[in-house]
Amino acid sequence: MLLTDYVSFDAGDQDVADRNRFKCQYCTYTTPYRSKLPVHERVHTGEQPYQCSICAKVFSRKDNLNEHLRLHTGEKPFACEHCERKFSHKSDLTKHRRCHTGEKPYGCPICHKMFAHKGNMLDHQRTHTGERPFRCTFCAYSCGYKRDLNRHIQTHMGEKYACVQCPKMFSRPHLLRQHENLHHAMMLNSDMTPQQSLVGDYEHLQQSSAL
Repeated sequence: MLLTDYVSFDAGDQDVADRNRFKCQYCTYTTPYRSKLPVHERVHTGEQPYQCSICAKVFSRKDNLNEHLRLHTGEKPFACEHCERKFSHKSDLTKHRRCHTGEKPYGCPICHKMFAHKGNMLDHQRTHTGERPFRCTFCAYSCGYKRDLNRHIQTHMGEKYACVQCPKMFSRPHLLRQHENLHHAMMLNSDMTPQQSLVGDYEHLQQSSAL
C-alpha cells in the first residue's frame, strides 16, 4: 500500500469526524458547526430567545425574526427577475418564479399529476383519499379544503348580506343573489309590496326544499 493511500484513508476518517464533531444531547443530530448545535437544540427545549421589538412575538431563530420584521416594515428585498413583483420572503419568490418557468416539482403519488405548489398537490391528493382534515369548531362539519371550511364558518357568524329591497338578510352572497333574482322578478311582474313578495319568496323556498 502506498503512503498516499494511508493519507487518503486518514483524510476520509477526519471528514467523518468533522461532520460528527458536535452532537445533540437530545437526539442523533450531528453537525460540524458549533453555532448550529444550539439552534437545533431549541427544537427540543422550546427556547425562543429572539423577540420582535414591535409586537413582542418571539422566535427560536434569528433569521425567522428578521423575516417576521418585514411584515411590520413592508420591506421586500426579493425581486423577480421576470417581472416587477417583489417579496418579503425568499421562499415566496421561489414559488412565484414557477409562474414564469412552468416548473412543477410536486407530483401526486397516486395519479402522478404534477403541481407547482405543495399545498395544491396535497389538496388534489384528497380527491383520491377522501380525507377531510378541516373541521368546524361549531358543529360536526368537515371538508377537504380550507376554503370550503371558511365559507361554512360564515353560516355560524351571522347573516351579513342584506337585500336592498327588503329587510331580509343572508349568510352567503349566492343566497342573496337567489333571493334578489326571485324577489325582483316578482316585484316587476306584479303590484306586490316588498312584504307580499317575501311571502312568495318563502313559499318558493319551501317548495324547493320539498323537491
